[in-house]
Amino acid sequence: MKKDKLIQMSVRQRMSPFPNYLSMEAVSTVIKKIVGTAYENIIIIFKENIMYVFVGKKDHEIMENQVFKRVLSNHNFFHEMVEVVNKKGVEFVEWIKKLLEKNVNNYTDEELAEFHKEYEQKYKIIYAHYFNIFIVEKKFGNYLKEHLKSKIENEKVMIDCFSTMITEPRAQVNGREELAALKLAKKITENEVWHNYFKQKNINKTIEIIKQDTTLNKLFTKHTNDYFWITRDYEDPVLTYNDFITRMSVILKKHPLKKLSEKEDYLKNLILKIKNIEQKLKIDDKHKELFKAMREGIHLKELRKTFVSQSLYYYDSILKEIARRGGITLKEARHIKTEEVIKLLKEKNMKEELSERVKLSVFLVKKGKTKILIGKKAALMYEDLCLAKGDINELKGFSAAPGFARGPVQIIMHPTEIDKIKKGVILVTAQIVPSFGPALKKIAGLVCDGGTGITSHPAILAREAGIPAVTSTNVATQVLKDGDLVEVDGYKGIVKKL
Repeated sequence: MKKDKLIQMSVRQRMSPFPNYLSMEAVSTVIKKIVGTAYENIIIIFKENIMYVFVGKKDHEIMENQVFKRVLSNHNFFHEMVEVVNKKGVEFVEWIKKLLEKNVNNYTDEELAEFHKEYEQKYKIIYAHYFNIFIVEKKFGNYLKEHLKSKIENEKVMIDCFSTMITEPRAQVNGREELAALKLAKKITENEVWHNYFKQKNINKTIEIIKQDTTLNKLFTKHTNDYFWITRDYEDPVLTYNDFITRMSVILKKHPLKKLSEKEDYLKNLILKIKNIEQKLKIDDKHKELFKAMREGIHLKELRKTFVSQSLYYYDSILKEIARRGGITLKEARHIKTEEVIKLLKEKNMKEELSERVKLSVFLVKKGKTKILIGKKAALMYEDLCLAKGDINELKGFSAAPGFARGPVQIIMHPTEIDKIKKGVILVTAQIVPSFGPALKKIAGLVCDGGTGITSHPAILAREAGIPAVTSTNVATQVLKDGDLVEVDGYKGIVKKL
């Protein structure tokens, strides 16, 4: 597969083969049962926790057209996908939690290997149903933009209308958690006893007092169970009960009732804005349904993350036990294939191979089967497909969120570094996830190597924060450096060095 025959589908940091190679096996097999076709060949490159995904151009064009036809002929297509993911996702998470009712040390090697097979099967069903929006988001988005263009001459106005019409609050995970936290803050401010708990100077004392209060403890436990996963992504830590109480102590100092009112007004006004655009532009019923379908697709993308993040958190206990028995690290355990688990547990001789995979490995997926390359072959593929070539002063990507911004570049690659983000900068990264959300309120613009379309996390979070974003630049983190002055055009998807 030559570079000019490939499309780079994704670039993401903090990624390992588990479960991501399973994702690609799912879209080369399971997805065929849903839309009638599947990807033939997929290349996944892992370089020290940065993942690059490539598919064939012809493959993608076939898949894109097939899914697009489905959406046009069935406006409920994504809603049907949501129903499957919701049902299977709940079953998936409950299955893992059930496994953990027993001490993982007491499971046999054979049982652990079997759990990995079951995880793979359940995960692939969810991923194959979700991936349809990922495939079609650009083509579908362009179709909807063209419809608006026929009604709006000014392109900037059109893009702003489009951005409003595809906004889906259910996909704004940080926003959902913030709304729930503000509603809880309202209950606390209305209860003098509860409010006094937070007047303690020592937050640990506050936590201990709340644990003694049956009712408030129950409310914080529910909030934790509902939202602990929002920072997880694939390998990141989750939020704890104590974290949410600490966050509440900050919320209560910043006019929570006013913020709650503003948040509720925003949600009400969003519905009105969409209806006003539909009426003003005389959007016909067919296209109203198609815009609704896009919003449902955006919801689908985040719904999948809800269950996958929880599954990975709970499954860590199984994976850690596999790593312990196999004499490897958790990171190395994330680089084994399902069929290798029993070999690892019985022979315990994969340490050297897995160590090489962690440094650099290429996973070649063909019709659901995966071959792994390391060493010189992997290095040549990485250099050919992933590294920027020559001097680049302008990057063309995807216009993920509208607007213009100028500012100095600040490169941040990990959520643990978001406290370092300075006000007014252009944040440049491989990809962002919901844990970046609070920091986006400080920046002027966002540029990502990855983030494929309008349903990606960078696009959703940037629109929520009201900042311009350009995604799918592929090499921004390679060609830009801290302090570079750049201009971000979120309308045209262009980033220029100044």
